Formats: sequence, structure tokens, C-alpha cells
Amino acid sequence: MQTLAEDIIAFVARETGIKPSKLTLSTRLLDDLGIDGDDAVDFFEHFEQEFGVDLSDFPYHRHFGPEGWDLFTGKLTRFIWHLFNIKYLYTYEYIPITIEDLIAAAHAKRWVKKIPDRS
Repeated sequence: MQTLAEDIIAFVARETGIKPSKLTLSTRLLDDLGIDGDDAVDFFEHFEQEFGVDLSDFPYHRHFGPEGWDLFTGKLTRFIWHLFNIKYLYTYEYIPITIEDLIAAAHAKRWVKKIPDRS
């Protein structure tokens, strides 16, 4: 019988097409796996169904950007600003979600990752 951690890693591998051996507890969904926008919504709908996790209070906007490559939040724009060391035009930081966060949520059957204060 697999552990919950092994089940979550197998789920992430299946959803992303990445080999389970390449995933660790610290693998980040957005930064390492490129899950963002509508892909994040789909991913968490599947996660909620498969593991019975209540995500009614899940703050997508704090962890993922919108779909597409819009001017202020798109990946291309963020890359260009990073490339030219432009720091103050894009100040919103997304809070990373790791596989370990998914395991904690599946264990608790609700989203448990705390959002840090912006102050």
C-alpha cells in the first residue's frame, strides 16, 4: 500500500507528465512545473476530486497568475523584467505551493497553507 505522499507524487506526475523520480517534496507547482493560470485551476479541480480536499477557500490569485501572457502578469513580461533587472514595475510575488503543501492539504482534507501578511 502506498503512503499519502506517494499517492500525491503519483498524482502530480500523472497531471504533469513528469516522472515521479524527478519530483520531491519541495517541488514547486508554478516555478518548477510551470503550472499556472487555467492549468492551475484544472490541476486543483482534479486534486480536490481525487483526494476529497475542500478548496472552497483556496486563494488561486495568491499562488498563480491568470491565463495568458498579458502585459503585467504574463510569464514573458516577468522574464524580460528579470532579464533587465527591472525590479519595481512588477512587485507582486506569488506564494509557492510545493508537493509537501499538497500532502498537508490532503491529510487535513482542506487547504492549510497560511498566507503571510503583506506588511
